[in-house]
Amino acid sequence: MNKTGKKNLILRYLFVVIFLFFILIKPDTIYATNTKEEKLKDLKNKETKYRNLIDLKKTEETVIKHQIKELESQSKELETNIEKNKEKVRKVESEIQKVKNKIAKKNVVLHSQKELLKKILLSKYQTASYDNSIKRLFSPSSSEAFASSDRIEQTASKIHDMVSLMTKEQIVLKKNVSELEDRKNDVKNVQFDLNEQNLQLESTKNYKTFLAQKTSAEKRSFENKLDEVLMEQLQVQNEINSLSTAQIGTFSLSDLPSKKEANMINPVKKPFVITQGYGKTSYSHHYKGGHHNGIDFAARGSKSILAASDGVITATGNMGRYGYGHWIAIDHLNGLVTLYGHLSIVGVSKGMKVKKGAHIGIMGTTGFSTGVHLHFSVFAQKTFRIIESTKVKGLYIPSGGTVNPAMYL
Repeated sequence: MNKTGKKNLILRYLFVVIFLFFILIKPDTIYATNTKEEKLKDLKNKETKYRNLIDLKKTEETVIKHQIKELESQSKELETNIEKNKEKVRKVESEIQKVKNKIAKKNVVLHSQKELLKKILLSKYQTASYDNSIKRLFSPSSSEAFASSDRIEQTASKIHDMVSLMTKEQIVLKKNVSELEDRKNDVKNVQFDLNEQNLQLESTKNYKTFLAQKTSAEKRSFENKLDEVLMEQLQVQNEINSLSTAQIGTFSLSDLPSKKEANMINPVKKPFVITQGYGKTSYSHHYKGGHHNGIDFAARGSKSILAASDGVITATGNMGRYGYGHWIAIDHLNGLVTLYGHLSIVGVSKGMKVKKGAHIGIMGTTGFSTGVHLHFSVFAQKTFRIIESTKVKGLYIPSGGTVNPAMYL
């Protein structure tokens, strides 16, 4: 085969290799990377969504409870008004009954007076005839007859006046009864309106109570879903802890530099607070094995994260809502690797050389975190690895054997 043929064969071979790399290998790598990033993004979005929904339901619950309280206050006021109005109805009915009793008594007296008047008139015209009246008129005792007749007329007149007066009083009393009946109807109409308002109020209050119960149930549902998400985070955290614990005993402290040789500084500027130490702590019971593999710093001033010593950025990563969240690892080329977790901003990239005290990132609360702080771990370099999680596909965990950072700070 001549040189040209060999050259063409080599070019064809290279073309096939490049083709296979881009078509068969690279797409899988891209797909795996995309799958991991999409998975982490989706889980982080779910956590944010559930937290927002819980906050929303808490707000709704507070508003509805306040509305129910107002409705209960209105209901009490309305019930008081209903009772007052009922008392008005009772008073009007009592007044009506009193007037009716007066009318009844007046009717009895009126009836007796009418009967008396009737008897007098009958006595006047039935006890004597017209002739007898004429004889009496011209008899010696005619004056007595006239006197007797006048007395009868006067008595009849008085009784007639009395009957007339009582009839007028009866008319007035009946008018009073009519007016009281109108008042009673007005008060009853008010009572009807109040009762209707009370029914509407009770209906609204019952509906609001139902909404409060529904909102509370929805909040519990979202809290349960959030708990599931957080439990998944805790499983990854336990995995981190297990990986770290498994490396204990795989290295010797004699392999590590002394404090003076390590020449480290605190990774956070003063003032700061150490919120959790290394090993078994009041919070580490949340982890499987009860071991916290670093020290947590909370800033009281600057949130800038500093390189603890000279070194090379051996890796950076994003665990999403799991573990360390955004993290940086520095190989100090002396047997130690330091890790900086939960960052909000990573300011360096793999392969960069950094000096002690250099700004490398900003403190945050990414990953499995309950507040803004820095998680700082010190690994034995010979044990430091980045391993894919067995709990979440596509999630990579920085792991290895750790020592107490306080040994070097």
